[in-house]
Amino acid sequence: MEYRNISKDLKTCDFNLPIPSKPIGFLVYSTMGFRAIARKITSRFVVLEIGSSYGVATEILSRRTKFVLGLETSSECIKEARSRYPHIQFEHIDCLGSPSIVKEKLCGMIANFVAADPVGENPRIVIFVDIGGNRESGALQKLLKFVETDLDPTYVVVKSQSLVQITPQETNVLKLGDLKQPVKKGKHKAHPLKQPPRMIFKDGDNHLICRYENYDPAEGCRKFRDNNNNGPHGPCRCDHDHCHRCREEGHLALDCPNSVSLY
Repeated sequence: MEYRNISKDLKTCDFNLPIPSKPIGFLVYSTMGFRAIARKITSRFVVLEIGSSYGVATEILSRRTKFVLGLETSSECIKEARSRYPHIQFEHIDCLGSPSIVKEKLCGMIANFVAADPVGENPRIVIFVDIGGNRESGALQKLLKFVETDLDPTYVVVKSQSLVQITPQETNVLKLGDLKQPVKKGKHKAHPLKQPPRMIFKDGDNHLICRYENYDPAEGCRKFRDNNNNGPHGPCRCDHDHCHRCREEGHLALDCPNSVSLY
């Protein structure tokens, strides 16, 4: 899938054109641009916002269509967004950890649109993705691939400074495959709690991936290793089988072979 960098010319994003034969992706650099694109949405759209944060862009979208859902991994942000905008639906969901739940939520909105639509037209599905900062591109690539292949969008709007910066200036178009650049060999050194919480969906529920097990090369997770998870430090209820960086099973973050770099 191709993503067009429209940061300098937001007018090139025109949702009133005939429905395209294949999904179209738009890249924007700033929050201002992201919200400006949100204002182009109409009542004919079903919208999913991934990374809804405190819900400001979600609220803009909700003024234009009844069928909008904000997804966020931060419980603090979800709590604040629900407090600010109680009339909007926000869900505490990790898209990569719980892809089936995301698809179920989107299908539910589409069904509600069809049931309420007297015209009988199919909705245009737009996925807004707000990727703050220099998000690890391994997870970013997986997320955009999931959006493209599993959610069947009409349009995808992505706010990412990192992606805009690596978009070729000659074409202003970035292909998803362009992200596949190997990272330099070496360990990813970081204190475990400096890493963001991430979840994996298994056994019918969401589980936090243990950051100590993934990022402490000397001891790993002491709670997990002490007497089969029941040592003097108390039990660790996190997942210890999956990589914190790519969420694949069989290796840990410090030895992740799937890590890629935007630079």
